[in-house]
Amino acid sequence: MKCPDYRRRLARLRNAFTENGLDGVLVNSLNDIYYYTGKVLSEGDPGFLLVTRKAKTLFISELDNELMGPGVRAMGSMKSFREELSGIGRLGYDESNMSVSLFRVLRARSWRPFSDAIRAQRMIKDGYEIAQLRQAARATLRVVGSLSMRGRSEFQVQTDIIHGMRMLGKTPAFSPLVAAGKNSAYVHHIPNMARISRGLVIVDSGACHNHYNADITRMFPLGLTAKEDRLVEECESIQKELIGMARPGVPFSSIQKRFQKLMTSMGHTVMHSFGHGLGLGVHERPGGGDVLEKDMVITVEPGIYKKGLGGCRVEDMVLVDENPVVLSR
Repeated sequence: MKCPDYRRRLARLRNAFTENGLDGVLVNSLNDIYYYTGKVLSEGDPGFLLVTRKAKTLFISELDNELMGPGVRAMGSMKSFREELSGIGRLGYDESNMSVSLFRVLRARSWRPFSDAIRAQRMIKDGYEIAQLRQAARATLRVVGSLSMRGRSEFQVQTDIIHGMRMLGKTPAFSPLVAAGKNSAYVHHIPNMARISRGLVIVDSGACHNHYNADITRMFPLGLTAKEDRLVEECESIQKELIGMARPGVPFSSIQKRFQKLMTSMGHTVMHSFGHGLGLGVHERPGGGDVLEKDMVITVEPGIYKKGLGGCRVEDMVLVDENPVVLSR
Protein backbone atom coordinates (compact mmCIF):
# COMPACT_ATOMS: atom_id res chain seq x y z
CA MET A 1 0.00 0.00 0.00
CA LYS A 2 1.57 3.30 -1.09
CA CYS A 3 2.00 6.19 1.31
CA PRO A 4 -0.57 8.97 1.61
CA ASP A 5 -0.62 11.89 -0.85
CA TYR A 6 0.58 14.65 1.47
CA ARG A 7 0.62 17.23 -1.33
CA ARG A 8 -3.06 16.63 -1.98
CA ARG A 9 -3.86 16.95 1.70
CA LEU A 10 -1.98 20.25 1.90
CA ALA A 11 -3.70 21.50 -1.26
CA ARG A 12 -7.10 20.84 0.32
CA LEU A 13 -6.03 22.67 3.47
CA ARG A 14 -4.85 25.65 1.39
CA ASN A 15 -8.15 25.74 -0.47
CA ALA A 16 -9.99 25.74 2.86
CA PHE A 17 -8.14 28.65 4.40
CA THR A 18 -8.02 30.64 1.14
CA GLU A 19 -11.79 30.34 0.75
CA ASN A 20 -12.08 31.69 4.30
CA GLY A 21 -9.96 34.75 3.53
CA LEU A 22 -6.90 33.58 5.45
CA ASP A 23 -3.26 33.81 4.45
CA GLY A 24 -2.20 30.67 6.27
CA VAL A 25 -2.81 28.28 9.17
CA LEU A 26 -0.74 27.19 12.14
CA VAL A 27 -1.10 23.49 12.97
CA ASN A 28 0.16 22.32 16.36
CA SER A 29 -1.55 18.97 17.05
CA LEU A 30 0.97 16.15 16.64
CA ASN A 31 -1.67 14.04 14.87
CA ASP A 32 -2.46 16.84 12.42
CA ILE A 33 1.23 17.53 11.76
CA TYR A 34 1.69 13.85 10.98
CA TYR A 35 -1.41 13.83 8.75
CA TYR A 36 -0.14 16.70 6.59
CA THR A 37 3.59 15.90 6.54
CA GLY A 38 4.25 12.31 7.63
CA LYS A 39 6.65 13.67 10.27
CA VAL A 40 6.53 12.21 13.78
CA LEU A 41 7.38 14.65 16.57
CA SER A 42 8.23 13.66 20.13
CA GLU A 43 5.47 13.89 22.72
CA GLY A 44 5.99 16.90 24.95
CA ASP A 45 8.28 18.80 22.57
CA PRO A 46 6.91 21.94 20.89
CA GLY A 47 6.17 21.73 17.19
CA PHE A 48 4.25 23.82 14.67
CA LEU A 49 3.43 23.40 11.02
CA LEU A 50 2.99 26.74 9.28
CA VAL A 51 1.15 26.44 5.97
CA THR A 52 0.84 29.56 3.81
CA ARG A 53 -0.48 29.96 0.28
CA LYS A 54 2.93 29.21 -1.24
CA ALA A 55 4.94 27.29 1.33
CA LYS A 56 4.97 25.05 4.37
CA THR A 57 7.48 25.13 7.20
CA LEU A 58 7.73 22.71 10.09
CA PHE A 59 9.13 24.34 13.24
CA ILE A 60 10.49 21.79 15.70
CA SER A 61 12.40 21.57 18.95
CA GLU A 62 16.16 21.29 18.64
CA LEU A 63 15.78 17.94 20.44
CA ASP A 64 13.97 16.57 17.37
CA ASN A 65 17.05 17.17 15.23
CA GLU A 66 16.62 13.81 13.49
CA LEU A 67 13.87 15.48 11.45
CA MET A 68 15.99 18.38 10.22
CA GLY A 69 15.96 18.87 6.46
CA PRO A 70 14.32 20.94 3.71
CA GLY A 71 11.30 22.82 5.01
CA VAL A 72 12.15 22.05 8.65
CA ARG A 73 13.55 24.61 11.06
CA ALA A 74 14.48 24.74 14.73
CA MET A 75 12.04 26.96 16.62
CA GLY A 76 14.34 28.95 18.87
CA SER A 77 12.51 31.03 21.46
CA MET A 78 8.75 31.56 21.43
CA LYS A 79 9.40 35.29 21.08
CA SER A 80 11.40 34.84 17.88
CA PHE A 81 8.81 32.37 16.59
CA ARG A 82 6.05 34.92 17.14
CA GLU A 83 8.08 37.52 15.23
CA GLU A 84 8.29 35.14 12.26
CA LEU A 85 4.51 34.87 12.21
CA SER A 86 3.86 38.58 12.54
CA GLY A 87 4.23 39.37 8.83
CA ILE A 88 1.86 36.71 7.51
CA GLY A 89 -1.44 38.54 7.92
CA ARG A 90 -4.64 36.65 8.70
CA LEU A 91 -3.69 33.35 10.29
CA GLY A 92 -5.92 30.43 11.28
CA TYR A 93 -5.09 28.45 14.40
CA ASP A 94 -6.23 25.32 16.21
CA GLU A 95 -8.18 26.69 19.14
CA SER A 96 -9.09 23.19 20.35
CA ASN A 97 -5.45 22.22 20.86
CA MET A 98 -3.89 25.35 22.31
CA SER A 99 -3.37 26.24 25.96
CA VAL A 100 -4.22 29.70 27.23
CA SER A 101 -0.57 30.32 28.09
CA LEU A 102 0.53 29.43 24.55
CA PHE A 103 -2.19 31.58 23.03
CA ARG A 104 -1.02 34.54 25.09
CA VAL A 105 2.48 34.12 23.67
CA LEU A 106 1.35 33.86 20.06
CA ARG A 107 -1.86 35.91 20.01
CA ALA A 108 -2.43 38.52 17.33
CA ARG A 109 -5.48 40.47 16.22
CA SER A 110 -5.55 38.84 12.81
CA TRP A 111 -5.79 35.27 14.14
CA ARG A 112 -8.95 33.24 13.62
CA PRO A 113 -10.11 29.89 15.09
CA PHE A 114 -9.84 27.20 12.41
CA SER A 115 -9.65 23.79 14.10
CA ASP A 116 -12.72 22.29 12.40
CA ALA A 117 -11.34 22.97 8.92
CA ILE A 118 -7.86 21.72 9.86
CA ARG A 119 -9.33 18.35 10.89
CA ALA A 120 -12.27 18.06 8.50
CA GLN A 121 -10.55 16.01 5.80
CA ARG A 122 -9.24 13.54 8.38
CA MET A 123 -12.80 12.21 8.76
CA ILE A 124 -12.77 10.44 5.37
CA LYS A 125 -10.11 7.74 5.22
CA ASP A 126 -8.12 6.86 2.10
CA GLY A 127 -7.03 3.34 1.19
CA TYR A 128 -3.77 3.63 3.09
CA GLU A 129 -5.53 4.70 6.28
CA ILE A 130 -8.14 1.96 6.09
CA ALA A 131 -5.37 -0.63 5.66
CA GLN A 132 -3.59 0.67 8.79
CA LEU A 133 -6.81 0.55 10.80
CA ARG A 134 -7.42 -3.04 9.67
CA GLN A 135 -3.94 -4.01 10.84
CA ALA A 136 -4.47 -2.26 14.17
CA ALA A 137 -7.74 -4.16 14.63
CA ARG A 138 -6.15 -7.51 13.73
CA ALA A 139 -3.34 -7.00 16.24
CA THR A 140 -5.83 -6.06 18.95
CA LEU A 141 -8.02 -9.10 18.34
CA ARG A 142 -5.00 -11.39 18.27
CA VAL A 143 -3.92 -10.18 21.70
CA VAL A 144 -7.41 -10.16 23.23
CA GLY A 145 -8.11 -13.62 21.85
CA SER A 146 -5.11 -15.03 23.73
CA LEU A 147 -6.09 -13.70 27.15
CA SER A 148 -6.60 -15.89 30.20
CA MET A 149 -9.04 -14.52 32.78
CA ARG A 150 -10.11 -16.75 35.65
CA GLY A 151 -7.89 -16.52 38.71
CA ARG A 152 -5.95 -13.53 37.44
CA SER A 153 -6.41 -9.93 38.56
CA GLU A 154 -7.73 -7.14 36.36
CA PHE A 155 -4.33 -5.48 36.59
CA GLN A 156 -2.54 -8.66 35.47
CA VAL A 157 -4.84 -8.99 32.44
CA GLN A 158 -4.24 -5.34 31.60
CA THR A 159 -0.49 -6.01 31.77
CA ASP A 160 -0.90 -9.07 29.52
CA ILE A 161 -2.60 -6.89 26.89
CA ILE A 162 0.18 -4.30 26.93
CA HIS A 163 2.87 -7.00 26.77
CA GLY A 164 1.05 -8.82 23.95
CA MET A 165 0.87 -5.69 21.85
CA ARG A 166 4.53 -4.91 22.43
CA MET A 167 5.47 -8.42 21.35
CA LEU A 168 3.65 -7.74 18.05
CA GLY A 169 5.59 -4.52 17.58
CA LYS A 170 2.61 -2.31 18.45
CA THR A 171 1.96 0.24 21.15
CA PRO A 172 -1.32 0.45 23.07
CA ALA A 173 -3.53 3.22 21.68
CA PHE A 174 -4.68 3.90 25.24
CA SER A 175 -4.48 2.28 28.66
CA PRO A 176 -6.46 -0.99 28.36
CA LEU A 177 -9.56 -1.25 30.51
CA VAL A 178 -10.38 -4.49 32.31
CA ALA A 179 -13.50 -4.51 34.50
CA ALA A 180 -14.73 -7.75 36.06
CA GLY A 181 -17.85 -8.73 37.96
CA LYS A 182 -19.52 -5.82 39.73
CA ASN A 183 -16.71 -3.53 38.55
CA SER A 184 -18.04 -3.87 35.00
CA ALA A 185 -20.95 -1.64 36.00
CA TYR A 186 -18.58 1.34 35.95
CA VAL A 187 -17.83 2.78 32.51
CA HIS A 188 -14.23 3.87 33.19
CA HIS A 189 -13.23 1.48 35.95
CA ILE A 190 -9.49 1.45 36.72
CA PRO A 191 -8.12 -2.14 36.86
CA ASN A 192 -7.10 -3.32 40.32
CA MET A 193 -5.62 -6.42 41.96
CA ALA A 194 -8.97 -8.11 42.70
CA ARG A 195 -9.01 -11.68 41.34
CA ILE A 196 -11.39 -12.49 38.50
CA SER A 197 -13.66 -15.39 39.34
CA ARG A 198 -17.02 -15.19 37.60
CA GLY A 199 -19.50 -12.83 35.99
CA LEU A 200 -19.22 -10.24 33.23
CA VAL A 201 -15.74 -9.10 32.22
CA ILE A 202 -15.28 -6.07 29.94
CA VAL A 203 -11.99 -5.70 28.05
CA ASP A 204 -11.64 -2.41 26.15
CA SER A 205 -8.33 -2.07 24.30
CA GLY A 206 -6.69 -1.05 21.07
CA ALA A 207 -3.35 -1.38 19.33
CA CYS A 208 -1.69 1.46 17.46
CA HIS A 209 -0.31 0.50 14.01
CA ASN A 210 1.66 3.12 12.04
CA HIS A 211 0.00 5.83 14.16
CA TYR A 212 -3.56 4.58 13.47
CA ASN A 213 -5.57 3.35 16.42
CA ALA A 214 -7.90 0.46 17.05
CA ASP A 215 -10.60 0.64 19.71
CA ILE A 216 -12.38 -2.65 20.41
CA THR A 217 -14.35 -3.93 23.40
CA ARG A 218 -15.03 -7.60 24.03
CA MET A 219 -16.94 -9.44 26.74
CA PHE A 220 -15.65 -12.48 28.60
CA PRO A 221 -18.66 -14.23 30.20
CA LEU A 222 -17.64 -16.42 33.14
CA GLY A 223 -20.54 -18.49 34.47
CA LEU A 224 -23.28 -15.94 33.87
CA THR A 225 -26.62 -15.82 35.60
CA ALA A 226 -29.78 -15.42 33.52
CA LYS A 227 -29.85 -11.67 34.26
CA GLU A 228 -26.23 -11.22 33.23
CA ASP A 229 -26.74 -13.26 30.08
CA ARG A 230 -29.70 -11.09 29.13
CA LEU A 231 -27.55 -7.95 29.38
CA VAL A 232 -25.17 -9.40 26.81
CA GLU A 233 -27.99 -10.42 24.46
CA GLU A 234 -29.64 -7.00 24.61
CA CYS A 235 -26.33 -5.16 24.13
CA GLU A 236 -25.46 -7.27 21.08
CA SER A 237 -28.91 -6.78 19.54
CA ILE A 238 -28.65 -3.00 19.94
CA GLN A 239 -25.17 -2.97 18.41
CA LYS A 240 -26.28 -5.01 15.41
CA GLU A 241 -29.04 -2.51 14.58
CA LEU A 242 -26.78 0.53 15.02
CA ILE A 243 -24.05 -0.94 12.81
CA GLY A 244 -26.65 -1.28 10.06
CA MET A 245 -27.26 2.47 10.27
CA ALA A 246 -23.62 3.40 9.55
CA ARG A 247 -24.32 4.40 5.96
CA PRO A 248 -23.56 7.54 3.90
CA GLY A 249 -26.08 10.33 4.44
CA VAL A 250 -27.10 9.25 7.95
CA PRO A 251 -26.60 11.98 10.58
CA PHE A 252 -24.41 10.89 13.48
CA SER A 253 -27.09 12.28 15.79
CA SER A 254 -29.73 9.99 14.25
CA ILE A 255 -27.79 6.92 15.34
CA GLN A 256 -27.45 8.39 18.82
CA LYS A 257 -31.21 9.03 18.99
CA ARG A 258 -31.94 5.46 17.90
CA PHE A 259 -29.52 4.17 20.52
CA GLN A 260 -31.27 6.17 23.21
CA LYS A 261 -34.70 4.93 22.08
CA LEU A 262 -33.62 1.28 22.11
CA MET A 263 -32.02 1.62 25.53
CA THR A 264 -35.09 3.32 27.00
CA SER A 265 -37.44 0.71 25.55
CA MET A 266 -35.41 -2.00 27.33
CA GLY A 267 -35.40 -0.11 30.62
CA HIS A 268 -31.73 0.95 30.53
CA THR A 269 -30.03 4.27 31.26
CA VAL A 270 -27.83 5.79 28.55
CA MET A 271 -24.38 6.44 30.05
CA HIS A 272 -22.42 7.47 26.94
CA SER A 273 -22.55 7.99 23.18
CA PHE A 274 -23.14 5.03 20.87
CA GLY A 275 -19.66 5.58 19.42
CA HIS A 276 -17.14 8.02 17.97
CA GLY A 277 -14.82 8.66 15.04
CA LEU A 278 -11.50 6.83 14.93
CA GLY A 279 -8.17 7.21 13.14
CA LEU A 280 -5.00 9.03 14.15
CA GLY A 281 -6.96 9.95 17.27
CA VAL A 282 -8.71 7.39 19.43
CA HIS A 283 -11.60 9.85 19.61
CA GLU A 284 -12.06 12.18 16.65
CA ARG A 285 -14.69 13.37 14.21
CA PRO A 286 -17.25 12.49 12.95
CA GLY A 287 -19.35 13.42 15.94
CA GLY A 288 -22.65 14.95 16.96
CA GLY A 289 -23.08 17.58 14.24
CA ASP A 290 -21.66 15.54 11.35
CA VAL A 291 -23.38 13.53 8.62
CA LEU A 292 -21.74 10.20 7.79
CA GLU A 293 -19.94 9.87 4.45
CA LYS A 294 -18.44 6.90 2.65
CA ASP A 295 -15.09 5.75 4.08
CA MET A 296 -15.48 7.38 7.45
CA VAL A 297 -14.55 5.03 10.30
CA ILE A 298 -16.53 5.04 13.53
CA THR A 299 -16.91 2.81 16.55
CA VAL A 300 -20.26 1.37 17.57
CA GLU A 301 -20.18 0.63 21.30
CA PRO A 302 -23.50 0.41 23.12
CA GLY A 303 -23.12 -0.20 26.84
CA ILE A 304 -25.54 -1.34 29.54
CA TYR A 305 -24.55 -0.87 33.17
CA LYS A 306 -26.36 -2.09 36.29
CA LYS A 307 -24.80 -1.19 39.62
CA GLY A 308 -24.55 -4.23 41.88
CA LEU A 309 -24.92 -6.62 38.94
CA GLY A 310 -22.38 -5.64 36.32
CA GLY A 311 -22.21 -4.20 32.84
CA CYS A 312 -21.81 -5.11 29.21
CA ARG A 313 -20.23 -3.16 26.36
CA VAL A 314 -19.50 -4.48 22.87
CA GLU A 315 -17.47 -2.25 20.55
CA ASP A 316 -16.49 -2.67 16.92
CA MET A 317 -14.78 -0.51 14.29
CA VAL A 318 -17.07 0.16 11.35
CA LEU A 319 -16.26 1.50 7.88
CA VAL A 320 -19.16 3.62 6.63
CA ASP A 321 -20.58 2.33 3.34
CA GLU A 322 -23.92 1.41 1.78
CA ASN A 323 -23.22 -1.99 3.30
CA PRO A 324 -21.27 -1.08 6.48
CA VAL A 325 -18.03 -3.03 6.91
CA VAL A 326 -16.93 -4.19 10.36
CA LEU A 327 -13.15 -3.86 10.43
CA SER A 328 -12.84 -5.67 13.75
CA ARG A 329 -14.34 -9.07 12.99
